[in-house]
Amino acid sequence: MDERTLNRWLMAESRGHDEDAEQLLFGLFRGLAPAEPAPDFADRVLLAAGVTVSWRLRAAVGSGLLAAGLAAAFLLPLALGLVASIAPGDVLATAAAAVTGIATALDELVFVWNFLVHLRETLWLVVSTPPVALTLLAMVAICFLSGRWLVELLSLDRSPGYA
Repeated sequence: MDERTLNRWLMAESRGHDEDAEQLLFGLFRGLAPAEPAPDFADRVLLAAGVTVSWRLRAAVGSGLLAAGLAAAFLLPLALGLVASIAPGDVLATAAAAVTGIATALDELVFVWNFLVHLRETLWLVVSTPPVALTLLAMVAICFLSGRWLVELLSLDRSPGYA
């Protein structure tokens, strides 16, 4: 690494000369030696991870790759023929049907949304009256106290020797 270029880059960064700093940084990276892993790098990583690569695994992966390559070679012309048989009008008709379906679904969702808004307004009117609010608060308190009582009751029956 060129120390002079590094110092010039740091000075350009500290002074706010962004374009000069960027060019100097690119120069620093160009001066770095390309990093190439050792030929046995992958084997050492797999060995460190505890994965053993047997000849059977290598044969299975190789045959899978061979099968994928052969399938691509033979199926690609069929796929291209299928694509060529599709007319642009069919694509446009399908797209128009999809847009129409989405618009219909959105219209139905708006109906459901309006129903939920009216339901919320009605429920808020009912719940906001003092007698109903007090009753709901009492019900929540009773549920909470019942739950606490049940937990205490169950924990009293249990002991370390209970099984």
